[in-house]
Amino acid sequence: TGWLLAHRDDPNEVLAGATPYCRSFGVLAGGAMLAKAALATDDPAKRTVARFYLEQIVPEAAGALPSVIAGAADLFAIEASDL
Repeated sequence: TGWLLAHRDDPNEVLAGATPYCRSFGVLAGGAMLAKAALATDDPAKRTVARFYLEQIVPEAAGALPSVIAGAADLFAIEASDL
């Protein structure tokens, strides 16, 4: 978020990282909701689902960081007519 905000004056830079950012945000938001639900219940199945998601899925969000901050240079390095 900090990188995107720091580059908000260049829409190409921000838009280049928007998709992986939104994907990561969704994963993290899902984890937060599952964690909150798990803490509010005594159901072991719900806690197991939350633990699985937090241990197996949420760490994937960190993998998107390089894509978020890579910038737009490679997106504009080739002309559309060259494709």
